[in-house]
Amino acid sequence: MSTEPPIPVSCSDCGAEVADGATLCSQCTTALQNVPPQVTANRRERTAAVAAYLTPIPAIILLYLKPYRHSIFVRFHAFQSIIVGIVVLALVLLGALFANLGWTVAWLMFGLLFGVGLFFLWVVLTIKAAQGVRFELPFLGAEAVRRATR
Repeated sequence: MSTEPPIPVSCSDCGAEVADGATLCSQCTTALQNVPPQVTANRRERTAAVAAYLTPIPAIILLYLKPYRHSIFVRFHAFQSIIVGIVVLALVLLGALFANLGWTVAWLMFGLLFGVGLFFLWVVLTIKAAQGVRFELPFLGAEAVRRATR
């Protein structure tokens, strides 16, 4: 629902216009660097994207709300939040299993580091969403993009 057109990106070598998010120029196959991230200036979309990172529940709700159903920006952040939530839940359950098998001290130390790292990840994702930037996490972000653009 962003009203602004995408920022045109051109190759620094040959000057040809390249698609948004491309890593190679289609004309001269030069690797592109400093490609600007997709940014939205719509305050409602940015607020909705921030809300998606509160927990996976608002993220799921945002996928069905009419104003955001077709917004790729909001859908991306909602799906990324859901995917991160699933991965975190899986790691916590795996840790609980190992803690029951006698690895309690290791799980407590790992759990503390995991919690601190998860907090900083949440802060970064929330700030990027508030800035209107589509910040893709390694491995998980690609899946979020794939699902958001369906």
